[in-house]
Amino acid sequence: MKTSTKYIYGILSIAPITIWLLFMFISPFIQQETQPQGLFTFWDLYPGVFGKFTVYTIIIGLIFTLFLVIKIIGNAFVPKEKKTLWMVLLILGNIFVLPFFWFINIRKQSVAG
Repeated sequence: MKTSTKYIYGILSIAPITIWLLFMFISPFIQQETQPQGLFTFWDLYPGVFGKFTVYTIIIGLIFTLFLVIKIIGNAFVPKEKKTLWMVLLILGNIFVLPFFWFINIRKQSVAG
């Protein structure tokens, strides 16, 4: 695996949780838009442009998690005896486990020209 690919995987693994945590700290200070009447929608939980950016980043993180689970099935990153463990951890922990998975398994991959 190329070094640049490893760093891209690292950014994709740490970005969703970092942006979500940043939004959770910033959200009390974001001015809420009020709706006079109507239904409460999902987007009301994440107001403004930054909120929507957070949702899209988490969706990208979930897609990346699915991508890594498929790669694990293909035995690309993980030793055979730990395959099931990492698949279960990624499925149950998704964006919270991604940085640990990258640090333990992908970062130490040898660089192939």
